[in-house]
Amino acid sequence: SWSEGFGVAEKILLLSFISAVILMAILGNLLVMVAVCRDRQLRKIKTNYFIVSLAFADLLVSVLVMPFGAIELVQDNWIYGEMFCLVRTSLDVLLTTASILHLCCISLDRYYAICCQPLVYRNKMTPLRIAVMLGGCWVIPTFISFLPIMQGWNSVGIIDLIQQRQFNKASNSTYCIFMVNKPYAITCSVVAFYIPFLLMVLAYHRIYVTARAHARQIRLLQRAGNPQETR
Repeated sequence: SWSEGFGVAEKILLLSFISAVILMAILGNLLVMVAVCRDRQLRKIKTNYFIVSLAFADLLVSVLVMPFGAIELVQDNWIYGEMFCLVRTSLDVLLTTASILHLCCISLDRYYAICCQPLVYRNKMTPLRIAVMLGGCWVIPTFISFLPIMQGWNSVGIIDLIQQRQFNKASNSTYCIFMVNKPYAITCSVVAFYIPFLLMVLAYHRIYVTARAHARQIRLLQRAGNPQETR
């Protein structure tokens, strides 16, 4: 179907651009993981465990999700079958949600480190708790990705609409369509976006307020130590 949709030159340019983005994503996330794993000082910082796991999730997106989406976009056709379409879609939802939850855990980790006393932070962020939080970042997305998508819960009530959009009779093309009903959309949005978003906003707002208070205290101490210094 080279005569439909994108032209030959446009497809070559689009594929080159997408390939460059995928390559940069792979190399960038690999560099983050290698840097933390090889540097002993970086391994001592507990936040970096979440950063490495986040980089791994983004690396899987660039390896397992983006290439197949790029091929479908350029070829204007899905050639890998219905089952692999479900697997690709499940991986997309799983890894995207995992990335968001990792960002949420990083914000909570910074909240405990900055807004709480150092001793409280050490008690809160134990290796066991970090492992539990990382496990939750990967297990929770499974319940809104592979479980409902492979069981078809997201398509209850809209199967006819999905099938209508999967097959294009005019161009004889097949697409990997991901559509959801209202119950799945609400559940997925609350778990994968609104709850993490609310926690991150509250955590970073508290961090901002605490940082301003610390900066004010530092200025007062500096003025007390240099009474003749002008403002």
